[in-house]
Amino acid sequence: MYDDKLVRWEEKRREYLGGAIVLMFGLSSASLAFCGSLLSQDSVKLGGWRTYFFLAAACFFVLTLLVSVCVTFTRLQDARTTANIVRKEADSMAAGYIERLRSEANHWGKWTWRLLYIQLWTFLAGAILLLISLSLIFHSKLFP
Repeated sequence: MYDDKLVRWEEKRREYLGGAIVLMFGLSSASLAFCGSLLSQDSVKLGGWRTYFFLAAACFFVLTLLVSVCVTFTRLQDARTTANIVRKEADSMAAGYIERLRSEANHWGKWTWRLLYIQLWTFLAGAILLLISLSLIFHSKLFP
C-alpha cells in the first residue's frame, strides 16, 4: 500500500516538474516576444537607464530559454537512463552495469532540478527588470 502511494506521488511529481518546465519556457518566450513588440512601437522611448534595464530583462529571458532547452535535455537523459535500468534489471549478470546506470540517472536528476531552479530565478530576474524598465518607460503616462 505504501509503495502504491509512493508511485502515485512520484508520478505526480514528474508531471508537475514537466509542467513547471513547460510553463517557464512558455512565459519566457512570451516575455521575449513582448520585449520585441515594444521595440517596434513609436510611443516607447528608450535611452539611459531604461535601455539598460530593458536589455538586461531581454537577456535574462533569452537565458531562461536556453536553460529551458538544457533542463529538457537533462530530463530526457534521466528518463532514457531509467528506461535502460528497467530493461537491464531482468539480466542478473548486469548488476554492476545497473549500478552505474543508477548513478548516471541520479546525476541527470540532480542536474534537472538545479537547472529548474536556475530557470525559475532567471525568469524572475527578467520579469523584475522588465517591470522596472516599463515603469521607467511609461512613468509619464502612469504618473501625469
